Parts: sequence; structure tokens; C-alpha cells
Amino acid sequence: MSPAEIALVGVVFSAMLSAIVSYFIAQRRLASERRLDIASYQAIRKLLMQTEWQMRSFGAIKHHLRGFEDDELRRLLVAAGAIAFTDEEGAELWGLLDRNEARIRPRVSNEIAAAPRPGEPKVTRSLFQRS
Repeated sequence: MSPAEIALVGVVFSAMLSAIVSYFIAQRRLASERRLDIASYQAIRKLLMQTEWQMRSFGAIKHHLRGFEDDELRRLLVAAGAIAFTDEEGAELWGLLDRNEARIRPRVSNEIAAAPRPGEPKVTRSLFQRS
């Protein structure tokens, strides 16, 4: 083999080895992030399943789950099955959807109905109302 061929084999081997090592490092990092997400979901669900409170303020949740930016924590809350509410004072409250289904009401008024398409009857009641 000529020196140029040996150098080419060395470069190809180095590139392949670098790609394999990078792949395994990325896999370990991804597995670590998944473990953090799973632990976060479990902590959020446990916090929101406490019988004393059906909903918790965002500040209280942030106090117990430190180390997350506000929007990242909101993303984790939604992924854990929580939904947001606002109280009379404007405070942000969060609760699990399973425990707060009764608080969800459609915000469609009976008087507000979409204009009917040609040939369709006019809607006179909300689609969310029970007959």
C-alpha cells in the first residue's frame, strides 16, 4: 500500500470511530433526559394527586419542582396530564384533567352561533349542551 492509501484508510477509520462514539454519547444523553422527564411527570402527578388540593398554584408547583424555566415546567405539566386555570385574582392554577373535568365548561354561548353554510339549517343551541 502506498502512503496515500494508508492515510485514506486511517481517515476513514477515524471518521467511523468518531461517528460510533458520538452515537453512543447521544444515546446516553437522550436516555438521561428521558429519565429526567419521567421523574418530573411522576413528581408532578404525585403533587397534583394530593387529596388536600385539587389544584395548585404555578408558584407552589415551581417551588417544589426547581430547576425548570417557566415554559419548560408548563410543558411538563401538560405532558403529565395537567390543565391550567385562572382564579378570580388572575393567579395561574394547575390541576390534573382527571380530577378537574367538572370545572371545564364550554365557552360557547347559546346566542353565538356560526353562520350556516348554504343549504344547512341554522344552529340555535350550543353543540356542547345536553339535549
